[in-house]
Amino acid sequence: MSAAGEKGAAVPGASGRRGAWKLSIAATLVVGFGALVVISVGAVLLITLGTAQVNTRELLRTAARQYVDSVVASVSASLAPARAQAAFLARLIGSGEIDQADDLRLQTVMLGALAAAPQVSGVAFLRTDHSIVRATRSESGFDSGISRGHEQTRSREVLAEAERASGPQWGAILYLPDLGDTQITLFAPVRRGNRYLGAVVSVVSIANLSRSLPHAGDDSVAFILTEDLRVIAHPALAGGPRGLSASKPLLALTELGDPVLQRLWGAKGSELPAAGDDGVYSNLVEVAGEEYVLLYRRIEGYGDSPWIVGAYAKSPQELALIGRIRWAALATFAILIAAVALSLLLSRAILRPLRELAEGAGRVSQLDFEATPALKGAVFREIDSAMAAFNAMLGG
Repeated sequence: MSAAGEKGAAVPGASGRRGAWKLSIAATLVVGFGALVVISVGAVLLITLGTAQVNTRELLRTAARQYVDSVVASVSASLAPARAQAAFLARLIGSGEIDQADDLRLQTVMLGALAAAPQVSGVAFLRTDHSIVRATRSESGFDSGISRGHEQTRSREVLAEAERASGPQWGAILYLPDLGDTQITLFAPVRRGNRYLGAVVSVVSIANLSRSLPHAGDDSVAFILTEDLRVIAHPALAGGPRGLSASKPLLALTELGDPVLQRLWGAKGSELPAAGDDGVYSNLVEVAGEEYVLLYRRIEGYGDSPWIVGAYAKSPQELALIGRIRWAALATFAILIAAVALSLLLSRAILRPLRELAEGAGRVSQLDFEATPALKGAVFREIDSAMAAFNAMLGG
């Protein structure tokens, strides 16, 4: 009987199946669950963060463009009236509607034109004999006058430049003692037929231009600089000149007292999305423990060299979206770790009863019934049913 039992215990082909390489359920569950979680969550993470990054770049690019465009628009709004005014007066004098020799009428018309353009500080008609009819604006009101002084180097230069010009043209930035401030000048040639009569000169003070700059908040500052880093407009200049003179019509950037702007050209290039296609550039600088985003663009048409027009603001206002993306990435990574840990726990919960079932079946195959304990069951219904059937078989 024992021989028969031992013979019956040998299952044909069993040793061959055991010897062949088989996949491990434990490895399959762990790798399968883990890989599934990593692939699915990782794919969602990459897609979400990629989309968020693109959207953030577009939003920052749009914000940068709009902010700088608002500064450029304020420049145009402040200087365009001077151009239109000079062209209008040049046309009146050139057409003969106003006699160029009628000083009183010229003053009256100029005062009226000046009153209609609050951005303009003064306007004058410079004749070829170097006599000047002018109208000016100051804090105390309007004034007009006539000067018939000797030929001056500057008036000769302006007359020569205007004669070569075909229309209104921006000239040099000059400090004019009579107006007590630095002025951005524009001249328009006056001609009657082929005869050159002189030039209408219109000026806009840098204080007026500084007051017109947009103000987006306490932490933002707009500015206009020359290519050689002299300050044309800045909120600090809105109150009037600060030690300027004919020999020094503009402050150097280092004399302004703005530490953020002083770092403009020495700043490292930031990773912000500078929209190079529309000419907006960005820099990121740190001053006194605070980070600032600098946005600027070069504009042409206001003199021989371009102007640098831009603004800066504290970076937390501009980079809030980037900070949120970073937090989202960290949170998603934490969820990924938690999901992998949960997959390991589920794998162990499935593997334990299967291992017990396999060990019990192995003992039964050796007819070792006494050493085969009853299985305790499992939390998963299908495995629990298999273990209950095994227990019933073992009892039978």
